[in-house]
Amino acid sequence: MNFHDTNIAIVGFAREGQSTLRFLLSHHVDPTKITILDKNTAAVIPDGFTSVLWENYLENLSPYDMLIVTPGISPYTRELQDYNGIITSQTDIFFRQYTGKIIGVTATKGKSTTVTLIHEMLRQAGKNVQLVGNIGTPVLDTVDLNNPLDWIVYELSSHMLEYSDLCLDIAVLWNIYPDHLIYHNGFENYKNAKLHILGNTKHAVVGKQVFDDGYLKMETDSITTEHGVRIQANIVQIPDTTGYHLNGDDLYNWTERIMSGAEIHLLGAHNKRNILSVFAVGKIAGIPEPVIRKVCSDFRWLPHRLEFVGAFDGINFYDDAISTTPESTIEGILALDGRVDTIFLGGQDRGYDFSHLAQVLKEQKIRNVVLFPDSWDRILPLLDQSSHRILSTISMKEAVQFAYTHTENGKTCLLSTASPSYNLWRNYEAKWDEFQKFVNENTY
Repeated sequence: MNFHDTNIAIVGFAREGQSTLRFLLSHHVDPTKITILDKNTAAVIPDGFTSVLWENYLENLSPYDMLIVTPGISPYTRELQDYNGIITSQTDIFFRQYTGKIIGVTATKGKSTTVTLIHEMLRQAGKNVQLVGNIGTPVLDTVDLNNPLDWIVYELSSHMLEYSDLCLDIAVLWNIYPDHLIYHNGFENYKNAKLHILGNTKHAVVGKQVFDDGYLKMETDSITTEHGVRIQANIVQIPDTTGYHLNGDDLYNWTERIMSGAEIHLLGAHNKRNILSVFAVGKIAGIPEPVIRKVCSDFRWLPHRLEFVGAFDGINFYDDAISTTPESTIEGILALDGRVDTIFLGGQDRGYDFSHLAQVLKEQKIRNVVLFPDSWDRILPLLDQSSHRILSTISMKEAVQFAYTHTENGKTCLLSTASPSYNLWRNYEAKWDEFQKFVNENTY
């Protein structure tokens, strides 16, 4: 990519936009050729740079030859629609410039656990490896493009995939459920962004759900998308009874047991399927199975993913604050296998379908349900109110008090809201902070 003699606009000047500026300057791009665009009028712009800081910061894009857009800005923003041909991103720049081997991972849920395990597997196998992307610091701050490592492990959000021309050695596409529908202007665009990870990959590890829901089709001699686009990669489907699959709690490859479920600390079948994908990636990358097994048996959990908070007054509290879709909340409920007596649900309304979740609540005999706005309007009509005691509230303190009052001794209270947090909390970590605070106060 030619950054010189090019009028460049950095669109969005938070953490990644600032990283992009550092990258351009390290490549000796003339500062007079760089303009910074951001709707935050209080953004701190370094001396010597032109900036446009106001609500209508995208009003005039015609002076620019290249728009380097941060992932938080939707490509479906009206002002960007006529400029798709000159839009790029930090992720796209990296893939166009970097010549080393890359493993890319995306999924609606489960990608952070998967990339962490893959990174640790490669590290313990003695590889020079770096974990980048959605889970860490901006990639152009992390990786020297002129000195390729043995492997890069890249967690790719749908936002990153929208703008990027990928070329992967191994792609992992674990699941696709409706999410970020406003950002992507609907599920079709979100789904296609996720499928984009398969476009130029050599090997792919793909969750069975992607096939079961028709987003990919297995044919006699190829794989195609539902729209007939052929995928050239060598694809491993997981689980698959002729390959990597679960048999009870244990992990198998064909007829060989590769790991006992008793060795795994992560809760739930969904996490065991994540581990199957790690085994598949390890085999493609040439990593010995004993190394993979040790990494997966040593791993506990990432924060806010079915994390045990503690037992207070005979109640077990679990933090699954990262579960912001109905599908991931269902997985958490099933992982706890009949132990949940109280659950906290609701938050920002993204138009999700909660009907299956409501059915699972009834089947699992979850007696107590806390509902937060705004998605409580979608959830409440689906609940069998004769089967549940329901509290609708905007107060985490009131919700925790409800849990202490009504949760059966020895049972579990689960924070797993099946909705994002942004209407009540800054993010899911802030939601967790309030949950932990009031659980620990235990003054009810």
